[in-house]
Amino acid sequence: MVPPPADAVGPAAPPTHGTAVEHTVWQQDDVDPGAVEGAMIALERERSQRRRGVLPARALNLVVVVDADYTGEVVRRLDAVGRNAPSRTVLVRVHAHRRGLSARVTLSTVHEGTTDEAST
Repeated sequence: MVPPPADAVGPAAPPTHGTAVEHTVWQQDDVDPGAVEGAMIALERERSQRRRGVLPARALNLVVVVDADYTGEVVRRLDAVGRNAPSRTVLVRVHAHRRGLSARVTLSTVHEGTTDEAST
């Protein structure tokens, strides 16, 4: 699932009946790419310790580079992919006059056959 940017408009598509989605988020401004990679690894490690039955998917990675003005539309289209979404999606929003890197990593885990109450 693609992490929604801070300025995205509209809600994401709700999960299907009997499915719960858990989101874990890391965010930092003025960061280097190595720190982002480290955060991704740490979040996956934390998730695997919390949920022993969860395995990270490694089928497909998608990198999307988009002008910041079109981020909301791109996110809506990627969310519409549903169950056929890539294992990892890296969304890079380009701001014309920005020099530094700000990052937000959202790790989403889908728990099939559960309810929201059971997954909290």
